[in-house]
Amino acid sequence: MIRLLHTLNKSDVLKAQGLEVLADDITIAVIHHQGNARAFWRQSDGAFEFIPAGSTQALYTVRDFDQVLERTNFYFDQRCCGH
Repeated sequence: MIRLLHTLNKSDVLKAQGLEVLADDITIAVIHHQGNARAFWRQSDGAFEFIPAGSTQALYTVRDFDQVLERTNFYFDQRCCGH
């Protein structure tokens, strides 16, 4: 979980939007803005699942930290700037 948090805190896209990352428990990282959850990364069986807030299904499932950062940046860049 520490490495996941460290990886997500490198995201310039999250920083630019004022988003922060906190650990909810040993397997879940929460991306939030002023206490409102925007998305979650859940670690399960050697994979990481990205779940947007309000959803029960994973939007992305990846296996390494580079992909975690790539998918996070892609998702929030799209939501911010409508590319």
